[in-house]
Amino acid sequence: VMAMLAARNTPTTTMEGWTGRIVARILPPDGEGDFEWTQKNPGARIHHPRSELTDATTLLTSDSTKKPMTENLSGFGQDTQEALTTDEVRWTILDVYLRKGEEEEHVHMNRASQELVTNAIQRMELSIAKKLEKTIPPEQIKELKREERKKIKGVETNQTVFVSSNDEPSQREWNIDGLVNGDFWKQVATTFNPGQVCITVQVHNATIPLSVDSCPPTVTAVRAFDHFEGRVFVGIPLVVDLDLLFATHAIVDWYIGGELVCSDNVMCTPTEQDVGKEVIVSIQPLRPGHDGTDYLEAYRFKHTVEERPNNAIIPLRREWIRKRDRSDNKSLRVMTFNILAHEKAFMDVADDSSGLYPYCDDDIIARSRRAPLILHEIMAYQADVICLQEVDDTSFENLFRPALHLCGYQGFYRKKMGTREGIAMFWDTRHTFEEASENDINSFPIQGLFPKDESEIKEDWKSMYDVYDFLQEDDDLRTILTKKLGHVVQIASLTRKDSSFGPKKVVVSNTHLFFHSKGHHIRLLQLFAICHKLAKERQGYPLLFCGDFNTTPHTGGVRLLLDKHVPPNHHTAWKHLDTFCWETEGHLKEETPNKEERRKPPSVHLADSFPTLKSGYEEFPVFTHYISAFCDTLDYILTSQASETEEYGLVATNSAPMPSKEMIEKNTAMPNKEWPSDHVSLVCDFDFQTAKK
Repeated sequence: VMAMLAARNTPTTTMEGWTGRIVARILPPDGEGDFEWTQKNPGARIHHPRSELTDATTLLTSDSTKKPMTENLSGFGQDTQEALTTDEVRWTILDVYLRKGEEEEHVHMNRASQELVTNAIQRMELSIAKKLEKTIPPEQIKELKREERKKIKGVETNQTVFVSSNDEPSQREWNIDGLVNGDFWKQVATTFNPGQVCITVQVHNATIPLSVDSCPPTVTAVRAFDHFEGRVFVGIPLVVDLDLLFATHAIVDWYIGGELVCSDNVMCTPTEQDVGKEVIVSIQPLRPGHDGTDYLEAYRFKHTVEERPNNAIIPLRREWIRKRDRSDNKSLRVMTFNILAHEKAFMDVADDSSGLYPYCDDDIIARSRRAPLILHEIMAYQADVICLQEVDDTSFENLFRPALHLCGYQGFYRKKMGTREGIAMFWDTRHTFEEASENDINSFPIQGLFPKDESEIKEDWKSMYDVYDFLQEDDDLRTILTKKLGHVVQIASLTRKDSSFGPKKVVVSNTHLFFHSKGHHIRLLQLFAICHKLAKERQGYPLLFCGDFNTTPHTGGVRLLLDKHVPPNHHTAWKHLDTFCWETEGHLKEETPNKEERRKPPSVHLADSFPTLKSGYEEFPVFTHYISAFCDTLDYILTSQASETEEYGLVATNSAPMPSKEMIEKNTAMPNKEWPSDHVSLVCDFDFQTAKK
């Protein structure tokens, strides 16, 4: 290849006629140069940006007097300005788009920003030569190499940079000796318009003019649910989430059946008229002074628009999906929902490869079908607080977070340790709460909530001293609670927009606890540790405690929350204390050999200062979780009550209807074609209440 570039006087016609454009992008310090492949879905892409190339040859005219260059960063956006002004070592991406008639070629390069730009352009010549050599018949290449080997010595590359300006009729040559990549491409970006700079390179004695567009508006990431492969249903929004570089905005247009149906909006909701039609979204990044036309991208969704499948809970709760009257600032609607993680839906059970739900076809339990239906249900209730469990990280990032954000919700997510799913919390910032700061929202591994020494125990929590001593004497149980289990809890302190009646803030907690049927004592201690943490965090404000506690209403964990006390002789709380342990490989077993004496468990009680909690459902539902092998209540919405020591509380005024067993059993169990999760959502309305004097 070096020989080819060195032969500057060899007549050839095979390389003539090529022109092109260089698109340069200076990456921020944490930027990734392979975003086109890692942050987008090439399989869904139906249009790759190609710059207009006709202006490249017009720049090759005589030199003119050098015009002073002045740098202008206005219009790039704050993030871009920081990327262009930082002194940290970074990379410059160079994409060369070549065209000759109907032929097109592409060269992609990552070059260090501290490299001399002359070296980078020489490397570019080499790469272009390699690429274009593939367009030459093999016999011509052999002849070309024979001639070039004769002339390789003493021949230099011939690269020239030309500059034109709007008020100059001709072009001048720009001396780039000594300039490094970062500085050169930054000057081009901040001083000239696209097309004002042209670089000519020599390939096999052919001059190839390359116009330059440096740091154009760029889409660096396009996120859509299931990478554009999710099902598309009537009445359920589609949303794309974007990352931009060198752009202040992106125009997102939606085409269904070839017609523009939604413009300049990252969300679009298909209608009945769209059934059977394909969906395409186009994305045009731009900034003041650069319309980004050449960098428009378009993506096609894999599935056409379908009728929305029946979600059996919706007809049952028609009163709960009507538009809410939000004029009353005393009320609060709360929802909790275990939505069934994707990895669990397809998890094998022992040696049975048919999984947990053998009666259910894969396409019914696939995330691509279930998640949109779950989103539709969540949005239908218009809740002020939403707590979710078993949320896949990809579903949160690509569906729930962007869609709910556009509906006025703020939220955050915490993944359980060792898995790809976790818990998520959202709250309404249009009507109910202020935007929360980072200091207002926290999540904690439950294993870290158990005191490491007595100094971490809240003074009035005397029972915690007993639990601490008990765990110090039981290495197995202490290891399970503080090292093996990866469960987490979220705690958010939310400020109300209108606190003319009621408290200024509400503290919300969300969790999902240990699942094993013989782990009652473990869940009891997990809840005890969470309450100890809440006592430190809530600062006297009313408490909302939601989640899948994996414990039924009459077992120790729930009785602790409602009765504030679990004695050592509780009928279920400590039942398996001596017959449960964790093997070294991390697998569970139900028998512990050589246990001669039962251990005496501690009496566990919440501090007197901890508020009394009450369920949002006056009577516990018959079930919230229904699978083939189990049917009972595991999910809860609990609120603190006003008292002599609690100025404000939350009292339930209504709770959403729950399904009967017969409704589920006509399709065997949950999930099924009418129930997208193996849990039922809980929804309650609450009023703020003051303590009676």
